Amino acid sequence: MACQPGCVSPWLGFDAELRAVVTPDKEETNRVWNEEVVPELTPELAFTVKKRFEIFDRQALRQAREGVVLTDIWTPAQVAMGLDITAVVGRIKAPTLVVDYDFELFYPGQPQQMYDLLRTRREYVKMTEATGAQLHCSPMAPQQHCDVVFDWLADVLRR
Repeated sequence: MACQPGCVSPWLGFDAELRAVVTPDKEETNRVWNEEVVPELTPELAFTVKKRFEIFDRQALRQAREGVVLTDIWTPAQVAMGLDITAVVGRIKAPTLVVDYDFELFYPGQPQQMYDLLRTRREYVKMTEATGAQLHCSPMAPQQHCDVVFDWLADVLRR
């Protein structure tokens, strides 16, 4: 298994201020979101919110494609919260590659946390600025990123 990047809790990858908006009450959460938060978003933050949430909900994806900030933050937040694997990482039996990146923006610290929780054959690889492979998923060095992952997979599959 290749984790690119290693992530144990997608929800914890969001800013604490944003996480604080989400409460158990869907209507209240979305009211606060739409009336108090969204109007104050800068264009840069609005873009980031659209990109970060689109993977957790079809409606958020449709709205992001339309250039609109999601109106229902509660639903994708519940999905992100439900993807927390912290309690089960230690039960993974498959050999696991955990990739981390200099300047990881979305899940800083989580790749190392995942690696530390694993109890199987594992490898930790840090993609670095020195080789141009920094940032989430190495956008400026896709070939290097693929070389690391596929070389690791080839080694594991040979055994």
